[in-house]
Amino acid sequence: MSFFVYVAAVTVAFVVGRASGRQPMPLSVYELQELRRDRSNTIYKRIEKGKNRIMDFAMENGTVTNDDVEDILLVSDSTAGRYLYELVVEGRLSRRGSGSETYYVPAGYEVVEEDVA
Repeated sequence: MSFFVYVAAVTVAFVVGRASGRQPMPLSVYELQELRRDRSNTIYKRIEKGKNRIMDFAMENGTVTNDDVEDILLVSDSTAGRYLYELVVEGRLSRRGSGSETYYVPAGYEVVEEDVA
């Protein structure tokens, strides 16, 4: 019953809104710039928070890999690589190895290889 009441209310609101002919007020250029700035700040904060989580993991474990970042942040392979690349460019991580053996260490840290013989 309540579903039909909801549908009827939405229909009436739609018809009344269309009949009045009013359009929403367009945003000014300043308001649009402000919205974009807020969105950019939010995205920037989220990225920085992710980088800090990666660095925390690297400091605790001594190393971090692309797969670790995928698991920590629940992001794709390419996004994980982008985070790691940015941290290397910023000088916060150093890249070691190559190909599938690539890993990253916090800048200034040396990883001591243990003999597993």
